[in-house]
Amino acid sequence: MHIRAVTPIHVSDTELARRQARYDNLAPPGTTIQLENLPARSDVPRQLADATDIAASDAAVRARFTELDPATVDVALPDCVLDPGLEDVDALPVPAVGITQLASAVVAALGAPFTAVARNQAIADELDRIIGRYGYRGFEPTRVLDLSFEAIADHEMWNDTVSGLTAQIATTPIRRVLNGCSAVDVRRDDSGVTVFDPTRLALDVLAMARNHDLLAGEQAAIHV
Repeated sequence: MHIRAVTPIHVSDTELARRQARYDNLAPPGTTIQLENLPARSDVPRQLADATDIAASDAAVRARFTELDPATVDVALPDCVLDPGLEDVDALPVPAVGITQLASAVVAALGAPFTAVARNQAIADELDRIIGRYGYRGFEPTRVLDLSFEAIADHEMWNDTVSGLTAQIATTPIRRVLNGCSAVDVRRDDSGVTVFDPTRLALDVLAMARNHDLLAGEQAAIHV
């Protein structure tokens, strides 16, 4: 199965390579993931700092998805927990799914409350909107980490900040937290709260769907 992932912003060559290496590490057996960078155009954001950036990201990812070739791509995947570009997926030339769409479905199916953490308030607000749109039950509003864009590549800083929040979350009934960034390696702690990597979980779900022939259909040409 060949997955084409598309960044939600234009990133540097160094960041693109880091994210590609992460996908190479997470790819289940029989799956290849090619990460594509959005172009360095004026209408493509360099980070998701506010609602304007998020809307521009959604439009740019959507435009790229409409150009994908079903002869070479089995599944399109936004490289972002905000699942940009996925409005009206039936109109796209290849099947497209979202990281949060898949990962949250699994956690919601367990029937226990869960929440998420996000780098800034704009991302948190959009993540709440997206999960609300999916209709997953048991989701509590996203907690904000108040981190800079550079923290995405600094996993120690990111995870230290998350650990501070999980200590607070541990005093509530919530025991599952979606890590609200697709490009961060998650570190486990001893708080009793599981912070899960939505990218890893989403890729596992896609592999399971492939193994059960659930991706086959009129729109999908699965090459395994």
